[in-house]
Amino acid sequence: MSAPEGGPKQVLGVDSGLVERFLLLIRDNYQAAERAIFVLEERAGILSTAALTNLRDVLSHLSSMLEKGASEEKRAAQLASAEEHMRRAIFDPYAIALGQLRKRHREILSEYCKRVLPQRARKNSFKDAPDEGAIRTRWEEIVQLAQDGRNAKGRNLWDQPWEDGVASYVKAFDRLSTLNDELSGFISNHRGERQRRHQTAFNVASIVGTVGTIVFGILSVWMVADPTLVTTIRAFFALPR
Repeated sequence: MSAPEGGPKQVLGVDSGLVERFLLLIRDNYQAAERAIFVLEERAGILSTAALTNLRDVLSHLSSMLEKGASEEKRAAQLASAEEHMRRAIFDPYAIALGQLRKRHREILSEYCKRVLPQRARKNSFKDAPDEGAIRTRWEEIVQLAQDGRNAKGRNLWDQPWEDGVASYVKAFDRLSTLNDELSGFISNHRGERQRRHQTAFNVASIVGTVGTIVFGILSVWMVADPTLVTTIRAFFALPR
């Protein structure tokens, strides 16, 4: 670290205070961006190309800030731009993941209403399944959290309300993920019951068929051994000769 005689301290010819602010930006926020990317890729199953690009742009702005001969105005502008890219790297993955999860929710809810709700009042196995009112209440809470997140993003300021907006998006994603898992669990239970009923019906049919085959075989042998049995059966069922 050096400083022109009588001037501020510098790092690679750049005001050390500006360099420190840039490094603090990376130190204090990179892990938050990594967590957001993890949610998008691992939990939502979406490749986080845009988020990774934003992180790359943060380093690009750092490189531009350290360029020899750059003006102080240009260097200060690089920090402002890097902050915006870091904000996007943190915020956008949650917004994208939540949007994808909402699409999935519509599909799950449609099947849940079709398969599970009609059974809720009929079978004890579905008595704990949430009804439409309970689902609607939870959905409205999720929508409000998402709206709080969108409002914070529109502020274009990195302050506590913005941080709270990120937290709101995270809560919305977690709560909708939990709701989807819960509804999907009851749907799976319904499918399992249907499969068990079908398997039971198949087993009964198989047993009946086996017994019928055995009885038919016995009768066939008996009729060959005792031709009078045919006459007796015809008389019993009033069959023509």
